[in-house]
Amino acid sequence: MITGDDKWAEIRALVWAAVEIHGCFEAEYDKVTPKLRDALFGKCMKELFELPSEIKMKNTSNKPYHGYIGNIPCRAYESLNVDNANESEGVEEFSALMWGDKGNPSFCNTIFTFSKHIAELEQMVRRMILESLGMAKYYDECIKSTAYGLRLSEYGIGSTNNIGMQSHRDSIILAMVCQHGVEGLEVQAKDGRWLTPSLNSLTVIIGEAFWVCVLVTYYQL
Repeated sequence: MITGDDKWAEIRALVWAAVEIHGCFEAEYDKVTPKLRDALFGKCMKELFELPSEIKMKNTSNKPYHGYIGNIPCRAYESLNVDNANESEGVEEFSALMWGDKGNPSFCNTIFTFSKHIAELEQMVRRMILESLGMAKYYDECIKSTAYGLRLSEYGIGSTNNIGMQSHRDSIILAMVCQHGVEGLEVQAKDGRWLTPSLNSLTVIIGEAFWVCVLVTYYQL
């Protein structure tokens, strides 16, 4: 898909319509192949979450929700964050933290490949939204100030009565959720209905911080 051609304009219109109505939409990206998904969920995630808790807890950060999350009473949820996941150095640093100096080369390759493709898709979505708002000239500046992280999460740990995550609004710029095998994500539409995205797609969620940035920029024009 080429920026500015008819196909781009067609998809941009669909994206903007969904963003205006729901603040999110489903996307299919052919670079996130079934083979890549299988490597991510079937091997990487399995290896990571089988590590001892004391190892996973090394995933720390000074930023809220940027490190390990787990061992929460009445929450069937465990999660780790890979900072700069679309850069090989960021993934290798995380791997060394989890598996020592030798790291985990196959884990690094899969995580980096997946994250790189997701970052590409995120940049296309961001450009489409800014173009729809008549603010395309701010795209490069926006991308330069962006840091990408990949949060790897596992739900359903322990009792089936536990709650995975309470309803909430994302405060970040933009998030893409990739599910595997379990219908965990629900999105509330403007009419109050809770919608369940397809397991075979990526759910793109526009966070509150994005709209704050847009409003601040708009009033500075």
